[in-house]
Amino acid sequence: EEDWYGFTCYSPHVIHLSYVSVRHASSVFRGDLNMQGEQGDSLRITHSFFRDIDQHVFDFYSTYQYTGSRWVIQDNRFTDFQIFFDQRHYLHDENDEGTLLKIDGNEFDPEGSIMDDYIQIDNDGGRVIFTNNQGTSNSRLGFRNYSDHPEDQVIIRDNQLSGGYISLYGGGQGGFLFKNNTLDGTYLSVDYVAEALIQDNTIQNC
Repeated sequence: EEDWYGFTCYSPHVIHLSYVSVRHASSVFRGDLNMQGEQGDSLRITHSFFRDIDQHVFDFYSTYQYTGSRWVIQDNRFTDFQIFFDQRHYLHDENDEGTLLKIDGNEFDPEGSIMDDYIQIDNDGGRVIFTNNQGTSNSRLGFRNYSDHPEDQVIIRDNQLSGGYISLYGGGQGGFLFKNNTLDGTYLSVDYVAEALIQDNTIQNC
């Protein structure tokens, strides 16, 4: 039963949560979550359990990571929520300062889907790592890479995902690595990318 709003954010510098249990919130994070790496901004959520969430985990119109900011979401369990990323998430790094979004070792069991839109790298400095995650239902994921570098700036590896679909898009740019994933009833779409290495995956029931 929903009995609180969750964490309302207004451009915080640091969010670090470890070994916490969150339940019965309307959403986990809401408000305004834009982080500047030049100011040392970072988000780190590890070894925590989020469950019985009425709406979304990241409930924003959009979220932004700027030059050098780092987000790590690792070894958590998320169950009984609608959507993990409700809208678009952008990584904008013109100065190649190592802006990073790492989502690793999590379990997702949504009532809706993992993503409703996509994660986007705007330029050369951003990197997205999505590895060792398990999606038990509707593992909808979207990744866009508009970098001029052909390197693998989006790495999707060693995941076990069920249902939904995965979209990789580059507008004629960007590099992707999609390796050693197990997809059960999950479709994969690759469009207009400069380079995509798709290797050693198991795809079934599609």
